[in-house]
Amino acid sequence: MNKLFVALTLFSLVFISCSKEEDPIFTVSATLIHVQENESSRTITLVANNPWSVSCPDWCTVLPSSGDGDGETEVVITVKKNNSFVERYCTLLFSSLDMEACISVSQDPKEIISYVDEYGVNHGKGLLVRNVVWAPVNCGYKAATATDKGYPYGKLYQWGRKYGQGYSKEYDATAPYDDNKVIQGPVELSVGQNSSNQENLYVCDVYTSRNWMSGLSASEVSKLWNSGTEASPIKTSNDPCPAGWRVPTVTEWRDLQENNVSSFIGQGTQKGCWYGDLFLPAAGYCSAYDGTAVKRDEQGLYWSSSFLIDADKASRFQLSVGMQLGAGVTGLTSDYSAYAGSVRCVME
Repeated sequence: MNKLFVALTLFSLVFISCSKEEDPIFTVSATLIHVQENESSRTITLVANNPWSVSCPDWCTVLPSSGDGDGETEVVITVKKNNSFVERYCTLLFSSLDMEACISVSQDPKEIISYVDEYGVNHGKGLLVRNVVWAPVNCGYKAATATDKGYPYGKLYQWGRKYGQGYSKEYDATAPYDDNKVIQGPVELSVGQNSSNQENLYVCDVYTSRNWMSGLSASEVSKLWNSGTEASPIKTSNDPCPAGWRVPTVTEWRDLQENNVSSFIGQGTQKGCWYGDLFLPAAGYCSAYDGTAVKRDEQGLYWSSSFLIDADKASRFQLSVGMQLGAGVTGLTSDYSAYAGSVRCVME
């Protein structure tokens, strides 16, 4: 009888211990994470006794992203670099059985830098229009003084060249046509990019060549200002923009034109086009064939870094000021590299 009682008692204890379920445990050591614009990682501690997993956006990675629930786990959360100019947020959702734990992640936007030109003058921070930061002045801009006419509309650049020139000495400190610096081209690339020739404008023969440079294939010419792609541009050493800035792509010009309201009011004595706080003066251009300067305060030809519209021509943004106050048109066109037009840099 006693033996039977002892056996039943032991069986009951074993049964009770085997059938009792462990209470679920699921915790994370943080609820908020904030990082700066560059890629950054944070480590948290997750405790679980049941399988778990996490969901997150493509700009965050979580390693490990799941587990068997065997106790304490060190989890590394990595936030990729923010290449946009707006702060971004997401929620990392960790789940185990019917339990959830959330971590809110926020990241600073890409910092807008100041535009410091080739003369070392700081023009302040760039102008954010949608997700592109534009320089506040044209490339080569130099304010006029009592003793120096400067380049109040910026300089004019033959496509692919690092150095720009003035329009005419009526407006600018120097100008190739007025200074007898118009040279018959085409010339070797090294000649045009040599700083000792920066005041020269190299014109082409309308019947034999459309470019200022010779000895390059069409593919090589198309990469003079952008060795990358339209979607992922890479600035080259030929790019005239200062450090931290580059020549814009066709896509960036198209976005500016199609997604913003233009206004042709002018700025002081200059005529041109406004897009919000961004003013593009109608700086005119220099002819590819004889170097004459034409259309100041009537047209602005702004180069892109791309050969996207035509295979043998550089793409550009063009604005034309109407005869009536406030009237004008804009569009995307293309032309040969020997023309000298404006450059408005964008932040890299």
